[in-house]
Amino acid sequence: MLISIKQKNNEEVGNICRYQNPEFDALVERWRGLDEARRTAPLVLLGHGPQAPDDANRWLTAFQSALEQLKAAGHLADGRPALLRDDAAPEVRAASIKEMRDTVSALAARARDSVTVMTVLISQGGMQRVTIPRDLEGLPVRYAPVSLTPLPAVARWIERVALEAATGGRAVGQTGRTP
Repeated sequence: MLISIKQKNNEEVGNICRYQNPEFDALVERWRGLDEARRTAPLVLLGHGPQAPDDANRWLTAFQSALEQLKAAGHLADGRPALLRDDAAPEVRAASIKEMRDTVSALAARARDSVTVMTVLISQGGMQRVTIPRDLEGLPVRYAPVSLTPLPAVARWIERVALEAATGGRAVGQTGRTP
């Protein structure tokens, strides 16, 4: 799943695809690690996705920003974001999978080539080995089941966001009180 750190009140305090810090370019690193055929094909960034529609829209916006960063890194083909929404109600998940499949089909038809589907997930697991391949079955794809760990940039990002959440956004050592 996409890394999203939330406070007790379920307010999101960090989302790995916001790319607000130059220290974090794990997706670019993973994309650069793909073979040439996958790097030059149209690209779908596919993430787990949240249940709530507003959260899903934020994720898609963040993925679009990630695609822009990949374009700046040299990805010249078309790119689109997509979500599985695996934990959402069955009808929501089904609609999300249909949208992803339609996106892949449209990109493939336009490019007259297969589409790279690169996962944006923390780690390898059943989702990448079973669920996603089943959801992609029959589509013209070059599946790239990458994970964002273990990358030092991800560890630094988690540490930074956790510290910001724990300190209320203050730098470590600040109390918020005036002397």
